[in-house]
Amino acid sequence: MKLALAGAVFAVAAIAVGILWGRQTLGLGELSATLAEQTTADLERRQSQIDKDVAQLAAFTMRNGVGRIGYRSPAYSAADQSHWLEINWGEQRMVDQIILVPVIWRESELGLVADGFPVAWQIRLGTAGDEDGRIVATATEADGLLPRIAPVVLDIDPTQASWLRLEVSGLSQSVWNPAWYRLKLSEVLVFDQGENVALRAQVKVADPLESYPITTAPENVVDGFVPYEMDAATGRRSLAFIGDVVTDQDLAITLDLGKSQPIDSIHLHRVDMNDSIPQAVRFDFAIPRVIEIEGANQADFSDAVTLDRFEKTSIFEVGPVIKRRFQQADCRYVRLTAVDPFSRPESQMVANFGFSEVEIFSVGKNVSLGSAATASFEGHHNPDRSLASLTDGRNFYGDILSDREWLGQLALRHDLEAERPLVVAELGVRYARQKIALTRLRWLAVVLGGVVIITILVERIVRLRQMAEVKERLAADLHDELGANLHTIGLLTDLAEDARSTEELSELHTRIRSETERSGRAVRRCTDMLEAQAGYAELRTDIPRVARRILGELEHDYTITGGEYIDRIDSRVGYDLFLFYKECLVNISRHSQATSFETTVACDGRHLCLTVCDNGKGLPSANRVPTSLKRRAKILKAKICAQTSEAGGACISLTKAV
Repeated sequence: MKLALAGAVFAVAAIAVGILWGRQTLGLGELSATLAEQTTADLERRQSQIDKDVAQLAAFTMRNGVGRIGYRSPAYSAADQSHWLEINWGEQRMVDQIILVPVIWRESELGLVADGFPVAWQIRLGTAGDEDGRIVATATEADGLLPRIAPVVLDIDPTQASWLRLEVSGLSQSVWNPAWYRLKLSEVLVFDQGENVALRAQVKVADPLESYPITTAPENVVDGFVPYEMDAATGRRSLAFIGDVVTDQDLAITLDLGKSQPIDSIHLHRVDMNDSIPQAVRFDFAIPRVIEIEGANQADFSDAVTLDRFEKTSIFEVGPVIKRRFQQADCRYVRLTAVDPFSRPESQMVANFGFSEVEIFSVGKNVSLGSAATASFEGHHNPDRSLASLTDGRNFYGDILSDREWLGQLALRHDLEAERPLVVAELGVRYARQKIALTRLRWLAVVLGGVVIITILVERIVRLRQMAEVKERLAADLHDELGANLHTIGLLTDLAEDARSTEELSELHTRIRSETERSGRAVRRCTDMLEAQAGYAELRTDIPRVARRILGELEHDYTITGGEYIDRIDSRVGYDLFLFYKECLVNISRHSQATSFETTVACDGRHLCLTVCDNGKGLPSANRVPTSLKRRAKILKAKICAQTSEAGGACISLTKAV
C-alpha cells in the first residue's frame, strides 16, 4: 500500500462532515518540478486556493502545562538501527486510517520541530494467529515527511486487523543530543471509521527497558494525549462550565441522552486555561482526583452501573482531553461524580468541578451533542459558563472536531504551508522573468520608435533626393533633347536665309517643320520617361539617325557590337544613353570644328560602352569632361572619361553596368 497523506483540498462541506481526502506524498524536489510545469495563472490560482483552504483548517496551537510526552525508545548510536512498536487492541476491526503524531521539541534556532520521528519505516496490520500480517504503508527519507510538527495521516484500503506493528529501519537524531538516534512518537491512532480502536490498547516494543519514566513509557503512545490543543477554524468560542462550591458538597453532573443507546467511551475536555503568563491556575484545574462514571436508564439511577473510574494519580494523567474506553452498555443517563474534588492550594475549603465539553460515544459517534445536562451544585457566577456549554460541541477556540478530522486538518495544513513557499518562489521567478521581458519590450519599443523616426527621416531624404534627381533629369533631358533640336533648327534657319531657289527653301522649311514636331515629341517623351509610362528600344537605330540629322555634313564611322544585349537593356537607361550621345554630337557641332567623327557601341551583357571620337581641335582643357556630359553620366551612374583621339580631336567614353 502506498503512503498517503492528507493533502487534497478540503471543501467547506467536506470539513463540516469530517471527510478527509488522501494524496500521495510528494518530495519538495518533485513538487517544485511539478509547479515549474504549470502556467503563471495556474500558480496564482493555486496560491489563492491555498490561502483560502488554510484559513478553513484547524491551527497548530500547542498544549500548555505539563504532561506525558509519548513513547521514547532507548538511545542508539546509528541511524540504521532497527526498532519496532506493536499495538494490540484484541478484537478484529476494519481499519481504514492510521495517524502518527510526532513528539514536538522547542529548538532554540529552528523553533518547534519533530523530535525522533522515524525517516524510514513500514506498518503491518494483522489478526490474531497471523504473526506476519501484511504491509499497508511504507516511507523513506525521499518521501520528505520531515521537517514537520504535524501528524502523518495514512489512508489505507479497509483491512481487518487486531494489531498494528510499526517497523523502523531508519531513525532520526535526537534534538537534545545529536549523537543519539531514537524513535519518539506522541500518539498512534488507528481508525475504524470514526472510532480510534488503538485507544488504551496493549503496547509492546523492541528492546524494552526494565522501567520507564511516566512521561515516556510505551503505553503513552495510546493514552489519547497529543501535543496540540483543539483549535478549529470554525465556530464561536464557548466557556467551560465550572462548579465553585464548598468541599463538603456533593459534586455530580448528569447528562440525559434522550434515549437508551449503546455507549462505549467518553471524552472529557478539561477547562480552558487563561492566557496570562505565567498561568494563574494549575493545568489540572477543576479535574477531581477521582471521577466515578455511571450509566443508567432510570432518572434516579436506581439501575446504575459503573462504566469507568478515572483516578488522577498525578498531573500526568491529565491532558487537553481525557479519553476513556469502557465495556459497552445501554444507557440513557450518564453521571459524573467527583469523589475526590479538586481544591485550590490557596483555599482548601473551595472545590472546583467542571469541563469545557463532555462527549459520550456510541461506536465512534458523539451521542451527547446537544443533550440536557444537570448538576447537583450551582455553577460559576458567570452566565456564559452555563450547563449547556457542556454539550454544545464547542470549546474555548470554537467547534470541537472528531480526532480523525482534526488531525487530518493539521496534516493538510502542514502540506499546504509547505507547498505555499514553493508556489511563491516559483511565482517570484516568473514575475522576475516577466519584469525582464517587460524591460526588454520597453527598450524594443524605444528602438522600434527610433527606427520608425529614422525611417521617416530617411524616406523624406530619399524623396527629396528623388525630387532633386527628377529635376536634374528633367533639366538634362530638356537640355540634351531640346538643345540638340533647337540647334538643328537654328542651322536650318541659317541655311534657309542662304537658299538660292524656291525648291531649296521649301525643303528647308519642311525640315524646320519636322524638327519642330520632333521637339514636341521629345518633350512628351521626356515626360513619359520620367513617369515610367513608356519604354525605349530604338537605341541602335536612333544613333545613326540622329548623327545624320545633327552632323549630316560630317563623315561618320559607326560600329556596334553585342546588339542582342543592347536591345535588352532597361528603356530608361537606353534613353539616357541616347540623350548622352545627342549631347556629344551637339558639342562636336558647336565646338570641335571637326570634319569627321566615329561612334562605337559595345555590350557584353554586363557592361555597355559608348565611345565618341572626332578629329577636331580637341577639348579646351586636356582630358576635362564637359559639365553637361558629367550631369548625364551621373544620372546614368556610369563612368565617363575624356582623352585625345588618335586624330588629334576629343574622345569621350562612357561605361555603364547593365
